[in-house]
Amino acid sequence: MTSPYAQPPHTFQQVVAKWNADEPTYDLMHYYDSLDRNYSFDGTFCYSYEVELDGWRYIVQAHVHVEKNKPNSSGKVFIPGLKGNDIATPRWVVDLSPAYDKTTYPNNSSTDANYRTKLYDGAYRYPTKL
Repeated sequence: MTSPYAQPPHTFQQVVAKWNADEPTYDLMHYYDSLDRNYSFDGTFCYSYEVELDGWRYIVQAHVHVEKNKPNSSGKVFIPGLKGNDIATPRWVVDLSPAYDKTTYPNNSSTDANYRTKLYDGAYRYPTKL
């Protein structure tokens, strides 16, 4: 799905290049368990970043996989609305992620409930001309 307002002019690679160059602070971190699924990891921190490029807003989502008593590992990076591309989460994101701690980060927890609602309800997470 892309924004209903206009088609984004940038490629996945262009948006990721800006994001990687800036290494911004995340706008949202949320954690969810993978224990009830057949994955090789216990859970995921999903980091969401707003990236502005030439008057467009993109949401970059980077996943970091966590396992009890193991170092965090790289998941994938996605940009909602830009299909067909993903890359491994860069080391700078993985290195900033906290250690797995179920008490501190219960399933489905987030750093900002209001922003999370805005991000996932409606079209806010898709490319938008500002």
